[in-house]
Amino acid sequence: MINFLMLRKRNWELLFILLSYGLAALAFFIVQSATNYVDSPAPTLLYLIAGLGIVGHLAIRFLAPYADAYLFPIALLLNLLGIVMIYRLDVADIVRRTDGAAINLEAPSQAIWLTLGIVLLCGVMILVRDHRQLQRYTFTAMVIGFVLLLLPLIPGLGATVNGARLWIRLGTLSFQPAEIAKIALPIFFAGYLAKNRRSMTAIKSRWLGIGIPRAKDMGPIVVAWALSLLILISQRDLGTSMLFFGLFVGLLYMATGARTWLLLGAVLFISGATAAYSLFSHVRLRATVWLDPFEYANDEGYQLVQALYGFASGGLFGRGWGEG
Repeated sequence: MINFLMLRKRNWELLFILLSYGLAALAFFIVQSATNYVDSPAPTLLYLIAGLGIVGHLAIRFLAPYADAYLFPIALLLNLLGIVMIYRLDVADIVRRTDGAAINLEAPSQAIWLTLGIVLLCGVMILVRDHRQLQRYTFTAMVIGFVLLLLPLIPGLGATVNGARLWIRLGTLSFQPAEIAKIALPIFFAGYLAKNRRSMTAIKSRWLGIGIPRAKDMGPIVVAWALSLLILISQRDLGTSMLFFGLFVGLLYMATGARTWLLLGAVLFISGATAAYSLFSHVRLRATVWLDPFEYANDEGYQLVQALYGFASGGLFGRGWGEG
C-alpha cells in the first residue's frame, strides 16, 4: 500500500513537470509568433531544461520517494516562466539592434543557474538521505550562518551596492552570502526547536497574557535570532531581516502551538517597521516614493512609474508575451 501511494505521488509529480514544460513550450511559441523572430537557440534551450527537469524528477523518485509531489514542479514552472520572460527581453534586444553587434543573451545564462540548482538538489539528496540527520548539526548551522552574515562586513572583502553592504567580491566573482545563511539559520532554528519542543511549552511566567518559557530554554534561540537581525540591520538588509523575523515567529508558533506568539510577532513587526522608518533614510525614501512616485519618476521612482505605465497599457494580465 505504501509503495503504491509513493508511486502514485511520483507519477503525479511527473505529470505536473510535463505540464510545466508544455506551458513553457507554448510561451516560447507565443514570443516567437508575436515578434516574428524564430531562432534555433529557443528549442535547444527548452530541450536542455526539459532534460534537467527529468533528471531532477528521477533523482527524487529514487532518492526521496516520499518527498512532496508539488514543490519541485512549482519551482521548475517558476524557473521556466522566468527564462521565457528573459528570452522575450533578449529577442527584443535582437530585433531592435540593427548594427549587427553581438548581444549578450541572458536566457542561456539563467539556464546555467537552473542547471546548477538541479545539480545541488541531487547532491543534497545523495548526502542527506534523511532530513532528521540535519539535527546533529544544529549549532554548526548557527555558526555557519553567523559567519556568512559577517563576511560582507570584513574590510576589503565586502562591497556596498545601492546603499546595502550585502555582497562579497573575490576577483571577478561576487555573491551575497546571506543567501546561503537563509538555509543555515533555519536549520538551526528548526533543529533547536525540535530538540527543545517540550521544554519550550513549559510556562515559567506570563507577560501581557503570553506564556514565557524558561530563560535557559528560550535564551539561546532568542539571542541567535537577535544577533542575526542586528547584523542584517547593520548591513541595511532590511528585507532579509524581515524574512528571518517572520521565519522565527512562524517556527516558534509551530513548535509551541501558542497563537499569542503570532500576535506578539505582529506587534513587534509594526514597532520595528516604525523604528526603521525613523532611523533609516532609505526606508523613508521608499515610503515617500511609494506615496508619490511621479515626483521621482526620473530617479528613485523610475521602476515604480514604469510599472504603473505597464499596467495602464496592458492591464492586470498584460498584453501577452512579446506584445509589450
